[in-house]
Amino acid sequence: MPGLGALALKQDVLYAFNSADDGLAGRSVLSLGFAPDLGFVRPHLAANFGGVYGKGVQAGFVAGPELDLDLNLTRSLTLRPRVAYDFQFRNPELDKGILWAGLDLGLRF
Repeated sequence: MPGLGALALKQDVLYAFNSADDGLAGRSVLSLGFAPDLGFVRPHLAANFGGVYGKGVQAGFVAGPELDLDLNLTRSLTLRPRVAYDFQFRNPELDKGILWAGLDLGLRF
């Protein structure tokens, strides 16, 4: 449903830094998002629920917000900076979650 909301399954392969056990980690979440089309830029706001696993993270269930901006550089090239925060259900402290950041490059053909 363009602009109104969408359900998506997101799979990320990540590298955890600054932990006792740095290394590859995975993140699989079901995401419900809202993305109004504003022309050149399309902001995405989503609520995620799923899990994280691998080195450098405490494996378990997570939930939290995600924000990204879909920047249409040309008709066939998109740049998307994004940030997400995952609250870990196994840890009762809200400030002990995981902050994820990324930069996606999209090619349309």
